[in-house]
Amino acid sequence: MVRLRKAGHPYNEIAALTGLSRTGMYDICTRHAAAGAKALRAAPGSRAAGGGRRLDAAQGAQVRRLITDRTPDQSKMPDA
Repeated sequence: MVRLRKAGHPYNEIAALTGLSRTGMYDICTRHAAAGAKALRAAPGSRAAGGGRRLDAAQGAQVRRLITDRTPDQSKMPDA
């Protein structure tokens, strides 16, 4: 992505090629310009995907089923 930008390709074109938003591409290029490739790595101490959850996978699946199988009024929710 950074190489494409340095080669003169516009953000919109790079975003279309990579599937990222134009804003996301701009942010990546700005971080790279400010601090190099190390700025694109996850920060130490970043929470792992799924880390810190209070529900296990089975409980999460059950909650998703309850939400998607019913309308808000059936679940006694005030709003969608």
